[in-house]
Order: sequence, then C-alpha cells, then structure tokens
Amino acid sequence: TETGAKMYGAYWCPHCATLKDFFDGVVGRIPYIECDPNGYDPQPDLCAAAGIEAYATWVIDGKYYLGAKPLG
Repeated sequence: TETGAKMYGAYWCPHCATLKDFFDGVVGRIPYIECDPNGYDPQPDLCAAAGIEAYATWVIDGKYYLGAKPLG
C-alpha cells in the first residue's frame, strides 16, 4: 500500500487467487482492482485506462508485472 502498487485482476482468475495466497493474512490490505464487470466492486474503466490486458497484473512505479510471482 505504501508503494502505491496496485493489483489488477478478475474474480475467476487462478493467478489472482495464487497471488492472494501469497499474502495470506493480509489479503484485505492488497490494493486490488477488479476488472471483470461481473465481479465484486468492478472497475473495468480503471483497468482499461491502465492498459491491463492480462490477469493478474501488478503496476508498481509505472512498471507492469504479469502472472503469479511473489513480490520482493
């Protein structure tokens, strides 16, 4: 949260679920943006504006990181 990082994903995305598992216990603090219009609290316009083309995508300091990779 302090870095301004954002995770873009979809409720049905297995990579997103894997990433959320990496953050077990603090998953509610992940700056998550739901891209699927059918998901909970969807924000597809933000995803489109950010140029999100795949899930899961992290944007950190303007750099895009795709897939289920642990941060660190």
